[in-house]
Amino acid sequence: MMMKLTLMKRFFDTVDEEWQSPITDEIAAMWIRGEKTVRVLRASANFVAIVNHAEQKYFLRFNHSSERTVEFIEAELNYIQHLTSQDIRANRPVRSLSGRYVESVSTEMGVFHAVLFEAAEGVHRELADLDLDGFERWGRALGEVHEASVGYRDFAIPAWTDRAATVRRILQETEEVILRELEAVEKRLKALQVNDRNYGIIHYDFELDNLLWENEAVSVIDFDDCARYWFVADFACALQDLFDEHSGGFDVTEERFTAFLRGYRSVRMMVDEEIALIPLFIRLDHIYVYARLYRSILEGPMPGEPQWTTDLRDKLRKVNEAYLREIVDNPL
Repeated sequence: MMMKLTLMKRFFDTVDEEWQSPITDEIAAMWIRGEKTVRVLRASANFVAIVNHAEQKYFLRFNHSSERTVEFIEAELNYIQHLTSQDIRANRPVRSLSGRYVESVSTEMGVFHAVLFEAAEGVHRELADLDLDGFERWGRALGEVHEASVGYRDFAIPAWTDRAATVRRILQETEEVILRELEAVEKRLKALQVNDRNYGIIHYDFELDNLLWENEAVSVIDFDDCARYWFVADFACALQDLFDEHSGGFDVTEERFTAFLRGYRSVRMMVDEEIALIPLFIRLDHIYVYARLYRSILEGPMPGEPQWTTDLRDKLRKVNEAYLREIVDNPL
């Protein structure tokens, strides 16, 4: 979930011009004593820093305790370890000096829950970089993750119904149009069949930003949004940028999409009736993102805030305005 801008701003107040912070140093010390460099990389749903030590590169991911629970993080890591046991290439967590994968560290800003990951091999690719073979390999990578997920259960990982409840908790009847649309989506989803072949734990953010390519091998990172859904929902999330290119939205005949689907179907079946549900899951994702962004900017401008938080708040507000227009103009 997108963190609150107030929290983001408080943390970046501790970051210097070299992108270093005493908070990241304190957290990283739970894994590595002695000489190392720790530099903040980004913040969105999580804070992420790059850690270099003994010619090795790691990624330190940490969340304020008000944003995420230890129980969910542990469930996410268990899922990653299950996938790697099934030969899925993914970023592996590293045990701390105390032998734990998750450390809870008390800092001047409160408690942060943190994980250190090995840096996965490979490079990022952009949508424009991929030919049809690339789209097919992308789809095959998603099929491989889903096939490895079949039958794996962990109820500490939230289901789509938990996400719907989160939307209601955040909006609290203040956004009637969004909540009515959520109700319409839920009604259709509750009528769908659920079995081990069509429903399970999905990545939920299988975009190119979270893939690393090394020749034909694909490594998957950032499982922090994993959830229990119908597997086809991952298509809606993975191909969001592709769908957004078309003013009409989802196009089942688009050649890049058909290449992606061909790659997926080379690993596991996805019937046409499931593919037809993609627009429904795109709508559910937009509702969920709307709530996440609403929560992030709800507290409003901060006294004396820097320009970057003002600009980011305006950007997030415009995204939500576009989602609202989409729902008003094209309700289910």
